[in-house]
Amino acid sequence: MNFSPQETAYIGDDTPDVAIMQVVALPIAVAQATDVVKKIAKLTTARRGGDGAVREICIVEGTA
Repeated sequence: MNFSPQETAYIGDDTPDVAIMQVVALPIAVAQATDVVKKIAKLTTARRGGDGAVREICIVEGTA
């Protein structure tokens, strides 16, 4: 599969995620993400990573 950055969402929580979050269409931060990641994110979950964050995103995006 070939997806362009404009067709991609990415979920991050820390500094190593920043570079890719800056180029994807939908950068998402989980609740416990660093402030730097949250600042880049277009969506921040209420739930923490490992505690339902992906499910929350699926519900928001209408895929659950």
